[in-house]
Amino acid sequence: MPGLSLEQWLEKLKQERPPHHIKLNLDRMYAALPCIIGQKKLAKTVITIGGTNGKGSTVAYLESILKLSGLQYGSTTSPELYRYNERIRINSQPVSDQQLVTAFEQVEKSNNSHDFSLFEFIILSAFHLFIKQPLDVVLLEVGLGGRMDAVNCIDADIAIITTVDLDHQEYLGHTIELIAQEKAGIIRPDKPIIYGDLSVPAAIMNKTMKMKAVPFFRGVHCHLEDHAVTWDFKGVQADQKACILKALPRPRLPLVSALCAIQAALLIDHPNITRDILKRGVQQATLIGRNQKMLSINSRNEALNIRLDVAHNPQASQYLSQILQREFCSNRRFALLSMLYSKDYMNTLTPLLDQFDSWVVFDIKPNANHLFFAKQMVSWLNDRNQWVVYYESIEMAIHNSLERMNPLDELVVFGSFHTINEFVAACPNLKTTDL
Repeated sequence: MPGLSLEQWLEKLKQERPPHHIKLNLDRMYAALPCIIGQKKLAKTVITIGGTNGKGSTVAYLESILKLSGLQYGSTTSPELYRYNERIRINSQPVSDQQLVTAFEQVEKSNNSHDFSLFEFIILSAFHLFIKQPLDVVLLEVGLGGRMDAVNCIDADIAIITTVDLDHQEYLGHTIELIAQEKAGIIRPDKPIIYGDLSVPAAIMNKTMKMKAVPFFRGVHCHLEDHAVTWDFKGVQADQKACILKALPRPRLPLVSALCAIQAALLIDHPNITRDILKRGVQQATLIGRNQKMLSINSRNEALNIRLDVAHNPQASQYLSQILQREFCSNRRFALLSMLYSKDYMNTLTPLLDQFDSWVVFDIKPNANHLFFAKQMVSWLNDRNQWVVYYESIEMAIHNSLERMNPLDELVVFGSFHTINEFVAACPNLKTTDL
């Protein structure tokens, strides 16, 4: 629909295709591909990144490595934190409003475009933009599961599954094996599959053997040793020779994602990707909303320590708990959280029960479901002898949290992408300290 601004396009797409309207079927994507990319390949190397946690961090590591190596690359991730343009990036830069509008117009012309889900529409737009660039590498982050996710209509040259844990059970299944089976759908015949957890689910092992894919499993083919301050990597180059990187500085993002990214970068097999590039790329990688340190100012003009993390499932909160234990806070540490009501809050909050002096729970854009859910969380925390306060308004939650802090305290904001997005939009004078 020519003439619409990006904001008008997004409003139109959200009305026609509600975000929760998920269609787990690839038929529409396969039918649309000839109109969008023809017979072309998105890039010389396509890497698809799936998994429960660590997908975005793996993409961030790879982007950092590729940037330093001078290669041309595109990436698509979701959801965005601040601007919709973040979902599609070329050489780490979000595409412009005009590029998105042009891509939307092209996808709208496709056959049966009205049948696409919102996510499918965005992914096809990314394909349209990537195909117009001479890209060496394209990074495709899975949105949900893997087997029926929109990005899986493209055959990956390298597949990465970071971790498998319980999340999105309403779509993927209620056991680790059922979820692993969905995530294993990105594996391709005779192509590398990298897996980041030490215990490989049977579904991934079976799919690897069935497809005669080339495994790069942690603990077998690639390894990491965590020495708290530093860590070591051992993996395999494309020529089957070992690659050992010793005493790497500990990065801010998860080590599992670093292992997956380095192993994938080695398999790209490009002379520009040297061992020095790998080391520096991992060390320099950052990602908004993942263990991100910021500062805010209270009414007394004091600089206050803020930590943002999108942890919203048990595995992610366990990792956040480990970070908080490792990174000492000299005074009090407070939690500020909100979660979508579909999440397993009990198992998500359990690893964090000993980490905070007090908790503040607020509602994400309050409605009947969230209000009920937030009060359940408050009751559950109270039953575990946690000091907790509830607010319906994010503004009230922020104001009261900041006013009771002093410069030696830390406020940890977590629970979901929506939580971080609302906090950043509502928190005054927020400044990053590590991006």
